[in-house]
Amino acid sequence: MFIRFSCFDADFLSHTKCESFYKGRENEFEVLHLTDNGTIGKNNKKEVMYFYDTKLEGLISYQAFAQKHEEAMLLWREVSHSIEGEEKPHYTEEYIVVTKGKM
Repeated sequence: MFIRFSCFDADFLSHTKCESFYKGRENEFEVLHLTDNGTIGKNNKKEVMYFYDTKLEGLISYQAFAQKHEEAMLLWREVSHSIEGEEKPHYTEEYIVVTKGKM
């Protein structure tokens, strides 16, 4: 069985999309996958970040963008947030795909 998944689908699946803020904040992220040419992640104004809740969503979307744009990066980061009335912080994971493009 062959399932088609396009960049349009990857865009639709993301819960947030914004101009990249990766450059200058690299220490906040772990790079999970990176296309070979190594030019992605160098120019925030010419790149877009797509945010996903699960690794599966991020990985499938990374593959779609990498095939189409030939430049993509899959990132992971842990985000802490507080809940009113609780002392301990809560943590969530984010999977982010960075591609060439503009908002």
